[in-house]
Amino acid sequence: MAPSTGLHTLEDLGAEKFKKFISKMTDPGLETRVAKGAVEGKDCGDIANLLIEHFTESRALEITLQIMRNIKANQTAENLEKEAAGKEDAPTTETELLNSEMREGRHSSPTV
Repeated sequence: MAPSTGLHTLEDLGAEKFKKFISKMTDPGLETRVAKGAVEGKDCGDIANLLIEHFTESRALEITLQIMRNIKANQTAENLEKEAAGKEDAPTTETELLNSEMREGRHSSPTV
Protein backbone atom coordinates (compact mmCIF):
# COMPACT_ATOMS: atom_id res chain seq x y z
CA MET A 1 0.00 0.00 0.00
CA ALA A 2 1.55 3.29 -1.06
CA PRO A 3 0.72 6.22 1.18
CA SER A 4 -1.33 8.79 -0.68
CA THR A 5 -0.59 11.64 1.71
CA GLY A 6 2.92 12.21 0.51
CA LEU A 7 4.53 10.47 3.47
CA HIS A 8 7.06 9.15 0.93
CA THR A 9 8.90 12.39 1.76
CA LEU A 10 10.44 10.48 4.65
CA GLU A 11 13.00 9.48 2.01
CA ASP A 12 13.97 13.15 1.72
CA LEU A 13 15.16 13.21 5.34
CA GLY A 14 18.43 11.43 4.65
CA ALA A 15 19.90 8.71 6.85
CA GLU A 16 20.79 10.84 9.89
CA LYS A 17 17.46 12.68 10.11
CA PHE A 18 15.57 9.44 9.43
CA LYS A 19 17.29 7.89 12.47
CA LYS A 20 16.25 10.93 14.52
CA PHE A 21 12.71 10.60 13.16
CA ILE A 22 12.57 6.93 14.23
CA SER A 23 13.99 7.83 17.63
CA LYS A 24 11.29 10.47 18.16
CA MET A 25 8.60 8.07 16.96
CA THR A 26 9.58 5.59 19.66
CA ASP A 27 10.16 8.14 22.44
CA PRO A 28 8.42 6.77 25.57
CA GLY A 29 7.52 10.33 26.58
CA LEU A 30 5.20 10.79 23.61
CA GLU A 31 1.53 9.89 23.74
CA THR A 32 1.74 8.98 20.04
CA ARG A 33 4.78 6.75 20.32
CA VAL A 34 5.24 3.53 18.39
CA ALA A 35 6.93 0.48 19.89
CA LYS A 36 10.64 0.14 19.02
CA GLY A 37 10.12 -3.41 17.85
CA ALA A 38 7.62 -2.21 15.26
CA VAL A 39 10.15 0.08 13.55
CA GLU A 40 13.33 -2.00 13.69
CA GLY A 41 14.70 -2.76 10.24
CA LYS A 42 12.00 -0.78 8.46
CA ASP A 43 12.64 1.51 5.51
CA CYS A 44 10.89 4.81 4.75
CA GLY A 45 7.95 3.20 2.95
CA ASP A 46 7.44 0.69 5.75
CA ILE A 47 7.49 3.49 8.35
CA ALA A 48 4.97 5.55 6.36
CA ASN A 49 2.64 2.55 6.13
CA LEU A 50 3.16 1.77 9.82
CA LEU A 51 2.18 5.32 10.77
CA ILE A 52 -0.97 5.13 8.64
CA GLU A 53 -1.94 1.72 10.02
CA HIS A 54 -1.25 2.82 13.59
CA PHE A 55 -2.87 6.27 13.53
CA THR A 56 -5.01 6.65 10.33
CA GLU A 57 -3.80 8.60 7.32
CA SER A 58 -4.72 12.12 8.44
CA ARG A 59 -3.36 11.62 11.96
CA ALA A 60 -0.18 10.04 10.56
CA LEU A 61 0.36 13.17 8.51
CA GLU A 62 -0.04 15.42 11.57
CA ILE A 63 2.34 13.30 13.63
CA THR A 64 4.89 13.14 10.81
CA LEU A 65 4.85 16.92 10.42
CA GLN A 66 5.21 17.38 14.18
CA ILE A 67 8.17 15.01 14.39
CA MET A 68 9.84 16.54 11.32
CA ARG A 69 9.65 19.97 12.88
CA ASN A 70 10.91 18.61 16.17
CA ILE A 71 14.02 17.18 14.51
CA LYS A 72 14.53 20.43 12.58
CA ALA A 73 13.57 18.99 9.18
CA ASN A 74 11.49 22.10 8.54
CA GLN A 75 11.92 22.27 4.76
CA THR A 76 10.90 18.63 4.35
CA ALA A 77 7.89 19.25 6.60
CA GLU A 78 6.92 22.28 4.54
CA ASN A 79 7.19 20.29 1.31
CA LEU A 80 5.04 17.51 2.75
CA GLU A 81 2.47 19.99 4.00
CA LYS A 82 2.21 21.63 0.57
CA GLU A 83 1.91 18.28 -1.17
CA ALA A 84 -0.78 17.09 1.23
CA ALA A 85 -2.72 20.35 0.82
CA GLY A 86 -2.63 19.90 -2.95
CA LYS A 87 -3.99 16.37 -2.65
CA GLU A 88 -6.94 17.58 -0.57
CA ASP A 89 -8.10 19.63 -3.55
CA ALA A 90 -7.57 16.87 -6.08
CA PRO A 91 -10.51 14.80 -7.31
CA THR A 92 -10.52 11.35 -5.73
CA THR A 93 -12.96 9.35 -7.85
CA GLU A 94 -13.36 8.90 -11.58
CA THR A 95 -16.69 10.75 -11.43
CA GLU A 96 -15.11 13.69 -9.58
CA LEU A 97 -12.26 13.74 -12.09
CA LEU A 98 -14.66 13.77 -15.06
CA ASN A 99 -16.80 16.48 -13.44
CA SER A 100 -13.68 18.54 -12.77
CA GLU A 101 -12.50 18.15 -16.37
CA MET A 102 -15.94 19.06 -17.72
CA ARG A 103 -16.05 22.22 -15.57
CA GLU A 104 -12.62 23.18 -16.88
CA GLY A 105 -13.62 22.40 -20.49
CA ARG A 106 -11.04 19.61 -20.83
CA HIS A 107 -13.60 16.86 -21.37
CA SER A 108 -16.82 16.94 -23.32
CA SER A 109 -19.92 15.23 -22.00
CA PRO A 110 -20.86 12.00 -23.74
CA THR A 111 -23.56 12.18 -26.40
CA VAL A 112 -26.39 9.74 -26.11
